[in-house]
Amino acid sequence: MSFTVVATWRAKPGEEGHIREVLSAMTTLSRAETGCIHYQAHVSATDPAEFMLYEQYVDSRAYDAHKSSDHFQAIVVNDALDHLTERTVRTFETIDWS
Repeated sequence: MSFTVVATWRAKPGEEGHIREVLSAMTTLSRAETGCIHYQAHVSATDPAEFMLYEQYVDSRAYDAHKSSDHFQAIVVNDALDHLTERTVRTFETIDWS
């Protein structure tokens, strides 16, 4: 079983480029985390201000460690959030069919 996160971000007008840079940095750092299985940022095909992150962690503790990491606090909490008009985060647990 894994722990999945689907987050959506909406950039403030004119901040789309900055959010792309933030997500690029976060992708590299997050993928290097011990408990990270998958981390992929997306931008809407029709709205350049809308972003979606799909993340998978080995468990909820690994996600908590991600949120507590120095890079998450510095890049997301202390920077990116000021450049967004909206942010939603939804979490899921994988269903094991075997």
